[in-house]
Amino acid sequence: MGHLFGSGWLVFLIAFVKLEAQKTPPASIDSRCLGNVLSVDVSLLGGRYLEVEAVLNDSTVITPKIASQCGLRMTTSPLGNTVIFASLQNCFAQNSGDVDFTTILNLRLIGSHKGDEVYQVAKTCRYAAWASREIICNSDYMEASEDSVLFRGHGVFSAASFQVSVRRPASNDYALPQQSVPGSQMGRATQKPGGEAGLRVKYLVLFTPEEKIMEVTEAQNLHMITTTPTRLFLRTSTTSSETFTQDVSGVTMTVLKTSIIFANRWMDATAACPTPEGSVFFMRNSIRWLLPRYIDPLISGQVQLLEVHVGINGSRLEPAEVAARQYSLTVSEVYVILDIPFGSVGGHFKSFVRDNQYYTSYQIEPMLELLWTEDEDAMHKDTRYKVFLPVTTPQQLQPIYLNDYTVPEKQFFDLMLGYFGPDVFLINISIPTGVLSMEECNAKDFNILEHTFPDSSSKFFTLQVPFADPSVQQKASF
Repeated sequence: MGHLFGSGWLVFLIAFVKLEAQKTPPASIDSRCLGNVLSVDVSLLGGRYLEVEAVLNDSTVITPKIASQCGLRMTTSPLGNTVIFASLQNCFAQNSGDVDFTTILNLRLIGSHKGDEVYQVAKTCRYAAWASREIICNSDYMEASEDSVLFRGHGVFSAASFQVSVRRPASNDYALPQQSVPGSQMGRATQKPGGEAGLRVKYLVLFTPEEKIMEVTEAQNLHMITTTPTRLFLRTSTTSSETFTQDVSGVTMTVLKTSIIFANRWMDATAACPTPEGSVFFMRNSIRWLLPRYIDPLISGQVQLLEVHVGINGSRLEPAEVAARQYSLTVSEVYVILDIPFGSVGGHFKSFVRDNQYYTSYQIEPMLELLWTEDEDAMHKDTRYKVFLPVTTPQQLQPIYLNDYTVPEKQFFDLMLGYFGPDVFLINISIPTGVLSMEECNAKDFNILEHTFPDSSSKFFTLQVPFADPSVQQKASF
């Protein structure tokens, strides 16, 4: 007598994890100081929606617009884990002497069977090694930070410096806010007695690349301009209409170029950030990222490159870690070149199903951090330049293997199905008599197991079904 259990009617349904409410564990939260950036990792969300509130006096729900203006960003992995990145000088940071920065976030998890769960994260980061200029680039915003010595000691403003119409000083000239929050008046108090009138802003000149004058009150609706005890910060969305693109050694860069006009002085503040176009290439087995070694919009003198660091998700890697992950870093005369093998540690595979076929893409967020100096005649003594660049490879069709390891003498069918990314979960199978959930399979003594490789990069499933199960069709042979 034969047994029919052919792959023609065995169907595995691929789905992203959907944990039952009663099995959802508490969220896991880890916060770290990463130089001039704070990161907060939130995992084990279990299908719950994460809402972030920043706390400074009162709480503010972080919308995409507020995030890009205030120096916050959120990324989510294929498994649902979320990382919140915050500039140390975000709008909601409590700043102590430009050395200690405290950020308080309320993390609200919506969708739990117990009701909303709220976790508060309060993290203080110490960062005293400021360069005279620091630039942060990521997919949501670009930030330029300047040592206030640069504009306190800058040359006296002359109308002839710009081909624009300069208005007379007005009584409502704008005092730069101290860490202001969009939509509020927080931090916009008048200067203390003895404060420098030179820090009172007249207006901004933006180069798009054409010159464009903007009143400060108007500019603050689109950008964030703030001062701290020793620095001036300018931040804007990467999609702002006041930015323009420029080709730098074949790499398309988004540039924000401004001149900030004070009562009797002025200063330039510029940020330039690479886009994936022209800088990211997909080789046969790796991702190649080209970053210009000399970024023309940021350079005014002879440059000496002092440091180059590689990181993943904002965290620097030691050279030994870079080598262990088989990353490759090369500094040529024109580019800083980073090669990352597909599937290497630090990234994730994301699964897709199209037309009943299985596809994957590989996602990773590398970071390059450069430190350079310029000659004595240049405006900036040194520049720390940090770029976060999320990369997603094109979707690739992946074969699915169904292997039959049945040994008749063991009296059960033994099948293996693979291979899948870690974001794929088996939720049911189809047999001739219907569709069975995992619970129903277990009740029928089907032995279904999930197997994950040690590096967690992929998984496969095994299924064992007894010959004696009623769902197995019996066929007599003579």
